[in-house]
Parts: sequence; structure tokens; C-alpha cells
Amino acid sequence: MLNLYWNIGKVIMEVQQGNERASYGDAILEKLSEKLTKEFGKGFSKRNLERMRKFYNCFQIATTVSSQLSWSHYVELIKIEEKTKRNFYFKEAINSNWSVRELQRQKDSLLYERLALSADKNKVLELSERGQVLKTGKDLVKDPFVLEFLDIKENTDYLESDLEKIY
Repeated sequence: MLNLYWNIGKVIMEVQQGNERASYGDAILEKLSEKLTKEFGKGFSKRNLERMRKFYNCFQIATTVSSQLSWSHYVELIKIEEKTKRNFYFKEAINSNWSVRELQRQKDSLLYERLALSADKNKVLELSERGQVLKTGKDLVKDPFVLEFLDIKENTDYLESDLEKIY
């Protein structure tokens, strides 16, 4: 299905390439929606065709599309305009096996922005390109916590036992 949607997005972009008038592009999508719906059933609304076009625009190389994520994941990802931010959530969704709801929650909690505020910019860039790297078995069960309300020093790693002693 992802491959189909990607290819539909590609065809839409190729047809609309030379036609920059918005009303003409809308008319193409309306007609295509009617034709595909009549021939194949639901799932080809104008809105969904717009998503397919944006899907292709965001992931122009077919091999970058991962079958580990669902169409619903990609619908959430294409809402993110900034490429590095989208790549971060893309990699994390795959590496951490996030459900769509978890992806939405992480986006809404501004995970990327919180990491971007980190003093270690290179680490954030690495996270956006590769996702979180699991080095040991313990990394697999670790969950990140947001503790800015504790007013602790930045760029310091704390163990849970250390925080229990302090607070």
C-alpha cells in the first residue's frame, strides 16, 4: 500500500509539474479522486491524494520508505515541515517501534525541541540521522524522562539513585 501511495504521489507531481496554477491542480485532484474511487472504491479522496503527493515530496527516494511504518505513521510524519526534525521522528519511530499514538505523543511533547535545547548539538544531529543507538542491553529498557522542573544542571548524566538522594 505504501508503494502504491508513493507512486500515486509521484504521478500527481509529474502531472502537476508544469501547471503551477492552484485551481488547475485542484481540478486534477478532483477528477483523479472521482476516477480512482469509481474504479477501486474508497481511500482515494482529494484529501488523501494530497497526502500522497506530500508523501512523495517528503520521501522522494522510494527506498527511504520503510515498511516498518504504516500509512498512518507517514501521515503524521508528513505534517512535519522541517526535514531534520521529520528524519528524527522517522528514525525514532522505527528504532523504538513506536505506535502511531506514541509518535503523536512524542511530537506533541516536543521531544525533538527538548533534545535540540541540549548543549550537545552534535548528539542531537546524530539522533536525527541515526535515531537512538542501543549500545547495551540496559539501553533497550531505558525510558527518557523530562526533569526540567527539578532545576538540575544541564549536560549531566544522573542515575535514578542519585536523584533520589538529592531530592
